[in-house]
Amino acid sequence: MALPQELSKQWQEKSDLTIQEAAIWMVIEADPSDHEFDLEHFENYAGHYEDHPGGKLAVQAKCAILESAVRAERIKLTPLQQASVSHVTSKTFIPTSEWMNWCKQNGYSNLSELFSQHHSAAVQLPTSPTALSTTSQTLYPASVAPVAIKSTYTPHNAVGKLTVKAAEEIEEATKKRASAKQVMAKLQEWADGGNEPGTLVASEKSKQSVKWMTDKHIERLYSMEACKKILQKWTAERQ
Repeated sequence: MALPQELSKQWQEKSDLTIQEAAIWMVIEADPSDHEFDLEHFENYAGHYEDHPGGKLAVQAKCAILESAVRAERIKLTPLQQASVSHVTSKTFIPTSEWMNWCKQNGYSNLSELFSQHHSAAVQLPTSPTALSTTSQTLYPASVAPVAIKSTYTPHNAVGKLTVKAAEEIEEATKKRASAKQVMAKLQEWADGGNEPGTLVASEKSKQSVKWMTDKHIERLYSMEACKKILQKWTAERQ
């Protein structure tokens, strides 16, 4: 997967990162937090990461290279970091600026350029399950990309259940996590097309919402914020 063009605020504000985080950037070309989320929530993703030579083993190998660079002082720790480190491991924090310089000198100029766009170093989190890649191999061909897994969460109202239905259809079609924007667009499409007439009344595109009918026949507005909350609960309770 190609590196993102912009950096998330989280990474723009980080002045240091662990050796393991740096290795994940180098091997997977994606934000480590997103990577950890995908490992936890997507069984296919976790299986490929464990088994593929461009996955876990490649990350471990990069960790070893970076640890050696720290010991040889090709990547220099700050005095505070030096004082807190008895021996270098994959959990050791290194200055982002030092890692950027090392990347530039060791064939990772794309990472160096991406991070150097911001004074505090960073990278954008992908919204979809990360396609792991190396320069020569792709860990996730499109045909085996991680797919949605079932959640134990069931919304209590009809529009919430349609939200989950829309998200499942999107994820089945794209093999990527469904965003609230995508789900709302599908709900609006269903409303305008006369689908789910017992629940959906009309789209409200200017308000990024959809009108729906409760089981007591009361017309209400279903907002993007409400959609996001349903998706957050649904995602959090996936098995």
